[in-house]
Amino acid sequence: MTAMRLTRRGAIGAGFGWATGLCAPFVAAPNLRAQDFMAPETLRIGSVPYISAGPTFIALARGYFDKVNLKVDVKTFVDGGLAIPVLTAGELDITISTCSAGLFNTLAKGAPFRLFTGGSRERPGVGSQCFMVSNALHAQGLTGIAAMAKAKGSTIGISVRGSISQYLYSKALEKGGLKPSDVEWQWGVGSNISPQMLSANRIGITNLPVPMCFSAEKRGLGKILFWGDEAAADTQIALWAASGDARARRRSALVRFAMVQRQAAQDFMQAAQDGNPEIIRILADATQLPPDIIERSRPRWSGYAPDGMPNRESVMEQAAFWHQAEMIPKVPTPAEIFELDIAEEAKKRLDDKNPFL
Repeated sequence: MTAMRLTRRGAIGAGFGWATGLCAPFVAAPNLRAQDFMAPETLRIGSVPYISAGPTFIALARGYFDKVNLKVDVKTFVDGGLAIPVLTAGELDITISTCSAGLFNTLAKGAPFRLFTGGSRERPGVGSQCFMVSNALHAQGLTGIAAMAKAKGSTIGISVRGSISQYLYSKALEKGGLKPSDVEWQWGVGSNISPQMLSANRIGITNLPVPMCFSAEKRGLGKILFWGDEAAADTQIALWAASGDARARRRSALVRFAMVQRQAAQDFMQAAQDGNPEIIRILADATQLPPDIIERSRPRWSGYAPDGMPNRESVMEQAAFWHQAEMIPKVPTPAEIFELDIAEEAKKRLDDKNPFL
């Protein structure tokens, strides 16, 4: 993973599979001058190469970081969870991270980073976590989440133990009256091999990124079984985390990053509904996916809350789930997880004066 300085022209022209996101919490001071708040900053960011990172791609392409005097150096990770050790080691200022047992385990052990603004979530109707079933099981009646009881005894192909996918699978099984022990779990099945394994009936159910699931179904490799929002509506999928050092010393930059993310997420969600060609081009350039694939994936690009806040109840429920599964030693307290005054400050500043409009 190589750190790179991003510019608006460079990221779009080179078609980077990730984008920039900045964050920094803010402690209100009565005598803080506007010029102090907007002082130039450079932040080291961890990001991912998927459509769900669309707001950061949009922010970069539309010059939103420039408008709040921020520059960013970005490292790309195939999974946001892989960036957490790098953040903890002090090599990043902020990163996007999926909710996972690993995230909560690190927080439970006293890591100094905190989750400061929301990322993607499974909003009803636009959930982006896609779960597929083999043609054989589909023919036997496992056709949707209402029929999950028929998943008993099947094999789930999944990449990582303790992932958000495992959580959503478990919530879907509950809807069929099943427990995790009622199915077989085959770990280490990545999206690069799961469609072929599904087609060959080596696994019965798997999950794929949004563009891939539509393509796999079109090729006849399996059927879309359910979406994450059907398993657990408004589940928080990812959040932005800030290091202890950034929280202590660079809070105004974190607030500005949260402002950028909130505005760009609104642009992203609107484009997911209306198919704005400019946004589709931005996403295609950033992810290196064909524009028609981006278009066909609408509106299931990923959901974001309009106010930029995470679903705290969902996050705490997930932490409790992993503790009950004996994968984390204790449930971290909200104070050990969140520092949401950053997102609240960003919302207030945007409501007072939006520099992006």
